[in-house]
Amino acid sequence: MNDPQVVKFCNEGLRPVADKLVDALYAATALVQSYDATGVSAKLGDDPTFSTIIDDGSLADGRPQISAGGVKLTVENIRGLLAQLNSTQTESGLSLAAGVISISPRYAG
Repeated sequence: MNDPQVVKFCNEGLRPVADKLVDALYAATALVQSYDATGVSAKLGDDPTFSTIIDDGSLADGRPQISAGGVKLTVENIRGLLAQLNSTQTESGLSLAAGVISISPRYAG
């Protein structure tokens, strides 16, 4: 098929989004692995009221502040999302965008 509208949709919409999804999957996996390997969770301690603010410069650059509890909650939410995605994907994670992305060294994991 060479319908210009379909080709444009695939090249300007579908493929870039599929690439971003796969990139996000790898980035999220690396983040959780780093969190686990470095012991950050233990350093954050217990922050059930989300009151221990991380001094990461967010006040100066306009990002919302994040608490120790917020870090832990966010990482656990990412971990849960990865578990959901991985439960239906191949070991490499490429089935998320199977047939859309190019299997290249960029996606070799």
